[in-house]
Amino acid sequence: MIIDNPQQLFLSDLPFAAGQKIEIIILAEYHNEVDSQLEELRQKIDSATEQILAGNVKDGFNN
Repeated sequence: MIIDNPQQLFLSDLPFAAGQKIEIIILAEYHNEVDSQLEELRQKIDSATEQILAGNVKDGFNN
């Protein structure tokens, strides 16, 4: 997949059922700019995961 718009990623016609949990892994060719962007994304994911595990997020919203 080649990203046309770095602000959005659309996946369609996927072989999954509604409500099915899946795991998404993002791999990118490494360039300095991409490295910093991936690091920022990793930090955001880690922060969100910590908030969820701490019980500070319910139904996608902060308590």
